[in-house]
Amino acid sequence: NGAGKSTLIKLLLGMYRPQQGEVLVDGNEVWRIHPNSRRRLLSAVFQDFTHYELTVRENIAFGSIEDLDNDQRILQAAHQGMLDELLTQLPDGLDTYLGKVFSQGTDISQGQAQRLALARLHMADTPIVILDEPAASLDPRAETELYHNFDALSRDKTCILVSHRLGSTRICQRIVVLDGGLVVEVGSHDELLKRGGMYRDMFLAQAEWYDHDEEVTA
Repeated sequence: NGAGKSTLIKLLLGMYRPQQGEVLVDGNEVWRIHPNSRRRLLSAVFQDFTHYELTVRENIAFGSIEDLDNDQRILQAAHQGMLDELLTQLPDGLDTYLGKVFSQGTDISQGQAQRLALARLHMADTPIVILDEPAASLDPRAETELYHNFDALSRDKTCILVSHRLGSTRICQRIVVLDGGLVVEVGSHDELLKRGGMYRDMFLAQAEWYDHDEEVTA
């Protein structure tokens, strides 16, 4: 906590302007890129995700608003966001209003709202995808499904995953460990375990609570 992960993500997205140094995309400072172009390039799901008190359709289509009436694309994004079961339960499917601003609105859980945010991310289909603690409000089964689907989400994309749950980092090609706003380790899961630094210590601290099939030696 407090290592600077979310701040770094907001710098990468151009939401913050760096006081020192540069964040470049194809040689251009990311915060100088026009917001419309930036939205076609980068998309993210944050820890403090939200849903809007509008229809499910609109909540998903905000990822690509020009496809608001494209049921096929929206339903595909909903499926990728693991919303199939929820859609069968809602009174008007995609056109169900969420929240209580509208008299006919329906409340959803935090876990369902996070799935909605993931569907919106799939709808955006940008080349760079950022997931900031994407499983924070998901139950263990949904979290497992999310990581099983990770290949589909990240295929032909640059995908950045921020997580405290180090079991999920095994799916990543490169792991960057931050401490106090500084990069202290970089490598694959196996490389960092062998190095015996902070990543290994944190991984072992979490692994004590789970049965796992990986033997970690000193």
